[in-house]
Amino acid sequence: MSKKIPERSEIAVENTWRLEDLYGSDELWQADLVKFQQQIDALTGFAGKISQSAADLLAYMKLRDEISILADRLGNYAMRRGDQDTRNSHYQGMVGQFTTAYVEADEKTSFETPELLSIPEEKMAEFYHEQPELAQQFGIMSIPTLVFFKEGRVTDTLVGLRDKAAILSLLK
Repeated sequence: MSKKIPERSEIAVENTWRLEDLYGSDELWQADLVKFQQQIDALTGFAGKISQSAADLLAYMKLRDEISILADRLGNYAMRRGDQDTRNSHYQGMVGQFTTAYVEADEKTSFETPELLSIPEEKMAEFYHEQPELAQQFGIMSIPTLVFFKEGRVTDTLVGLRDKAAILSLLK
């Protein structure tokens, strides 16, 4: 005997996601998707600048963090709406819109990792001195601190003096 999957309307409200806490309407979600795309375009204006100035690097990092929070809300709302009823093409479309925007964002900010890696250690130390808040952005509490990146994301951090073997083990 097969068990029938209940319709959303048949499920008690207390057993459902409170997506209205994220967005009160699909229109508000759509407005934030436009904002997300505009903010990503603003990030592209930092290409070639984040390795040149501590102030630009800090401004870039702050905007990137703000965008990350917005992307989390956008993605969660669209995907949970889509999960509620995978037959609903409207919400599947919203998932597609978000996914497309997110992939485009990654493409437009692909300059970040190579540019960050191009900053010499001495210059980065100057940046930390000029803009102490930068150290907080990278989670640096002590010098030396090594922050390892892969595809633009922090993968590991070593704080304090480490021997060569410890560093090399994280590079594998």
